[in-house]
Amino acid sequence: MTEKKFFVPESLHNFYANGYPVGFQFQITLGGYRNKPLSCIEKFVVKVDDVEVPANMIHFCLGFKKYLPHEISDAYTDYWAAQDPATVEIDQLGGLPFGEHKIEVIMLAKSAYIGSPFYVTDVVNQPHTYNVSNMGKAEMMWVMS
Repeated sequence: MTEKKFFVPESLHNFYANGYPVGFQFQITLGGYRNKPLSCIEKFVVKVDDVEVPANMIHFCLGFKKYLPHEISDAYTDYWAAQDPATVEIDQLGGLPFGEHKIEVIMLAKSAYIGSPFYVTDVVNQPHTYNVSNMGKAEMMWVMS
């Protein structure tokens, strides 16, 4: 069985308004085979070429809904289906220059199905009383358009 890719191949591209690039976007998938309540995602950070994108410039898009990173953990009634990719939009006038870029997503999520009776710290040393994992990844991607 092949591992499901986190980044959808060839999904990184600029988006335009009135013929001008106003940002860029890419798609990510949920690893595994189970759906995940969005409220399980506690932290969502994007870095481009090792520079963190300000949270107010990031939109996590699923279906017809858009969330800022701080809104994701409050989406108690919304689920991310394992087979559906999410689109991550970054508002950035001029978009990304054509060529290769390192895209990193840090997505800290707690398990919706397995509790933890002990005190743990996550990958950024934040305390929790449940299991938290970084479901994100980093990958070199090309902007083609």
